[in-house]
Parts: sequence; C-alpha cells; structure tokens
Amino acid sequence: MNSCSRCGKCHSFCPLYRSLLDERHAPRGKIHLLEEYSEKRLEDEEFIDTVVWACLQCGACEHLCPSRTNVAKAIRQKRAEMGAPFIYREVLSRLSRIGASNSSLMRLLKGLRFGGGLMSRVFKVTPWGLPDVPKSSFLERVSPAAYPQNDRSVLFFIGCCQNHLFPEIPQKAMSLLGERIIAPPEQTCCGLPAWSSGLTEIARELVEKNLNAFSNYEGVPVLTLCSSCAYTIKNVWPRLFEEGSTLWRQASAISRNLLSMGEFLAKEIPRRAS
Repeated sequence: MNSCSRCGKCHSFCPLYRSLLDERHAPRGKIHLLEEYSEKRLEDEEFIDTVVWACLQCGACEHLCPSRTNVAKAIRQKRAEMGAPFIYREVLSRLSRIGASNSSLMRLLKGLRFGGGLMSRVFKVTPWGLPDVPKSSFLERVSPAAYPQNDRSVLFFIGCCQNHLFPEIPQKAMSLLGERIIAPPEQTCCGLPAWSSGLTEIARELVEKNLNAFSNYEGVPVLTLCSSCAYTIKNVWPRLFEEGSTLWRQASAISRNLLSMGEFLAKEIPRRAS
C-alpha cells in the first residue's frame, strides 16, 4: 500500500468515485483509510467496513495506476480479515455445492428464505428484484454426450447467470456453433463472487471443480459469453494456486485458451474483401 503516491489519477478511472464524487471511495482514499485503520489512528469500524465493501473490484486500479498500487488486492485482504457478511458467506458456501440444475438453485433460494414474493423485492439481488428462475437451466437442456470431440470442438463455459437465469443466451450460441460445442455438465461458478469477497478457499474450491470438469479436453479452445467469467478465468484462476503446481498449470492453460465470443468470431469468420 505504501507505493501509492497520492497523485489522484485514480479519480479519472474509478467508476465508484465518478458516481459518488467522494474521496473515501477513490482508490487513493481507500489506501489512506486502510493505512490509518491499520495504524490504529482510525477507530470507526463501521465506517471502514462500509468503504471496504463498497469497492466494485473492477480491477481498473490494477492496470492504470502509475505507481502500480494494488488497491483491489488490499481491499480483498481487508475483507478476508474482517470476514464477509453472513449472507455473502451463506450464499457463496452453498453455491460451491450447488448442481447444474435449476431445482438445485431453487432449493438454495428457498433455504435462504428470499426465493419469492415479498422477500424477493426486499432483497434486491438485481435492481428489479429476483428474476424469475426458468424451469430448467441451460446445462439441463443439452446432452453432454450429444456432440463428440473433434478437431473443431470448442469448450463452452456457461457461467451462473446464463446457465440458471438466462439460458436462452447460450442456447443462441449453441444454435450458431452447433456440434462444435462441448459443455461439460460438471462446471460451476467461476469463483469471482467468492474471490472478490475475500473468501479465497471457497473460490479455490469452485475453480478446482471447473478444472476437473475441463481436464479431459487439453488444448481445446474455451469460449465464454460472460465478460465477468472471462476476466476471472484469465486473471484470477492462476493466482489461486501455487506457481508450478499441477492446478496452476491447468488454470494457466485454460486461461491461455480462453476466447470471448467476439474473439472467436473474429478468428473463425474470414473478412470479406472490400
């Protein structure tokens, strides 16, 4: 944290600061508050807790800070030290055990007692409340054995929202790519919510499940339609394991093979001659 030069450039690229115009929520302000808190010069724990949990963990400060101060990492460490709020821990720990089916998701929501009616509007999971959960997930709608692997195969990483809440999105990709798609049914959450909450062990558990699900497809390109999942696979997965370990090598290989839909189409569709 001491590398921060207090130049204020972070004001221009932090979306939270640009929205709130509050120095406490700028990366520079967060670093100052964390330092004051760690030196016992700031005692208002509720105040620092509010600031720490407001960070979006977008990662802009990791790439654009001229001093290379890793604010997002400092925030995650503080979150881990403070402990995630109960509802975060409850949801994310259960998410690590959830299956690919929407019946599993509904059991999770009912178990947390905000799965419908008034409670879904009280707990604003999205700005419009809790979305209706389709009767079946995307992974329930596709047969894992439908399309055998060939030299044009593409692994499909679905992501939680598209699998459980918006299965029509990956279905459109399936209709475009057809028998090239392989969607391992054992895949689960990419781990981003747990990792950004400081719950590193839960994130590691989720990523290990995904690595096991994709372990039989070495060298096959991995496609995802979710930008959050893409960021996590490329930038977070290798960080969760000791460099040089088997899991680190597996995570790094998938990270290198990952493609967004835009990247995939740019490579696959030849440009028309002008």
